[in-house]
Amino acid sequence: VKAITFAARSVVVFSALWLLIIYIFAVVLRQVSQSYPAGEAYFPSVPDAMNSLLLDGLLADYAPFVHDMGKDSPALWIISLCFILLASVTVMYMLVGVLVDVVGVIASGEKEGMTVTFVASKLRLKMEALGYDPDSSISKQQFQEILIERDCAAVLASVNVDVVVLMDMLEMIYEDIEKQGEAMTFERMIDIVLNGRGANTATVRDTKEVLRILKSIIKNSINEVQQKMVEEFHTVQAGLNLLREEALARDGDELADDSGGEEATSRYPQAS
Repeated sequence: VKAITFAARSVVVFSALWLLIIYIFAVVLRQVSQSYPAGEAYFPSVPDAMNSLLLDGLLADYAPFVHDMGKDSPALWIISLCFILLASVTVMYMLVGVLVDVVGVIASGEKEGMTVTFVASKLRLKMEALGYDPDSSISKQQFQEILIERDCAAVLASVNVDVVVLMDMLEMIYEDIEKQGEAMTFERMIDIVLNGRGANTATVRDTKEVLRILKSIIKNSINEVQQKMVEEFHTVQAGLNLLREEALARDGDELADDSGGEEATSRYPQAS
């Protein structure tokens, strides 16, 4: 029902445009064809001219039927014309819209398939040229070497893959794979690479992934700050302990000197 309403709305707009164009040309043809037999047959008046242009010009397939209805009653002419516009023209626009949508979906799928095939074939050939086996697991170092290789970077740039961002995310990607107890395969690598295209539409899954990455980054930063603070506290504590030991040693030396002076004074009281 909503589709029919939407299509009928478009038909009304086009019908108004048709009516304006038909009226203008009906007036012109009525004035120009007065002295010709065709003018008397098709354009004896402006309303007849508009009727001829609409039925015999635009809806020629339905003209005999509508003419016969109009001869019996103007109401039948209106009802017949409304039926034709609703059942034929409106459905035709709906069909065109469906076909355009289907063709767009098919074209998008074919384009995506061609992109995947192109990237996979190029990266497979480059991995074999670098001495890597595409059928075995791929280490993080190998992944990095593939991304920074000039030809691979050019291939990825041609499909709008952000290599810099992908390089920054490799550590987190491999951490997730290790947590899952799995390995980086060639198919997974292609999927990760193609998901890094800038033209991809963001989804709820992508948003959740970004939040998870942000949480991981914040957690790692907090751990680093805490570790650094602990190290600094240990350094400060060690320095304070050293100062304390030095102060205690200095106080001990001073006490020893004072004790020595008092003993000398008591031993030789007359000399003092």
